[in-house]
Amino acid sequence: MTSGPKFNTFIDEAHRFLVIRPIGAMFGAELVERVMQLYRSLKAPWTYNRIVDLRRYDGHITTADLDNAAAAWEEISAGIDYRLSVAMVVRDAYEKLRLPEISERFPNETICYFSDYHEAIGWILAEDHSRYLDGLGPIPQRRRDVGAIQIE
Repeated sequence: MTSGPKFNTFIDEAHRFLVIRPIGAMFGAELVERVMQLYRSLKAPWTYNRIVDLRRYDGHITTADLDNAAAAWEEISAGIDYRLSVAMVVRDAYEKLRLPEISERFPNETICYFSDYHEAIGWILAEDHSRYLDGLGPIPQRRRDVGAIQIE
């Protein structure tokens, strides 16, 4: 039995953050619409930091999808001076390269990529985001596979 895509959310009122977790194959336009429906359901969505967990998302987010998301968000947050933190959780640190540039479309948001969900939550909850990131250490470097067997 195959089930369709899922759109799971969690709202932590006490810490003012929300988690968005699309699962399965879903068009980017549908994902954007579901996210905007969530934001419209909140009294002041610009007061919630976010975790967007894309590890089990099998869709493709296009530049047009992000442009539509930015336009919808601009309409929702019109006239509001806000600053948010957004943790993007992807399969690995290099997967962010396949996503269109997000930061330029959301200038009031600090966007940071993680491959570990718990590290993303730690960053969202940290009082000093830079210090938290410094404590994580460097991102492991991916080695080019030259086809040779290496014993370490």
